[in-house]
Amino acid sequence: MYHLSLTICINDYNKTSFDCKSEYQAKTEVYKMQLIILNILILFLLFLVMVAIILDILRRKHSVAYQNKQMLMAIDPKTVYELINKNSREYQLIDVRSPKEFSRKHIKNAINMSVMDLNYIKFLKKLNKQQKYIIYGQRDSRSQRAFYIMKKHKFKEVYIMNGGMLEWDMQDLPTEK
Repeated sequence: MYHLSLTICINDYNKTSFDCKSEYQAKTEVYKMQLIILNILILFLLFLVMVAIILDILRRKHSVAYQNKQMLMAIDPKTVYELINKNSREYQLIDVRSPKEFSRKHIKNAINMSVMDLNYIKFLKKLNKQQKYIIYGQRDSRSQRAFYIMKKHKFKEVYIMNGGMLEWDMQDLPTEK
């Protein structure tokens, strides 16, 4: 039985000789090059992931919460209920939902000013910054926004009611219309 070997010859134009390799050697070199290219691509992707992580860290450091250096202070609805019944003058409730949501139902003695209202900053300027405030919305997103705005405007004690009116209702606490 005869064995036929295919050879590949590459002419090196800078030299006068031909470089002849077997098919196996040529394929091995191609695979090595593919492996090198694949490793370079993986390293490049890892580099991109690292850049994305670093950018995310920098973005978080410069977020409103970091700039204000304030931790979100949250109180559960039952504690809010106890606080406003025990010390009704010590805490002021601010409902940051829309007037329509407020008119449907709200917590007794709460004042309403939607955080989405263009006059929200004017409203804040009229408030006593030394007073203790408890903010609530329908859930938490608007009250968190209001919290950071109030902290930016140097209010001393601002709390958020965890879960907003949805949580208040789930705990079957009293409301008025």
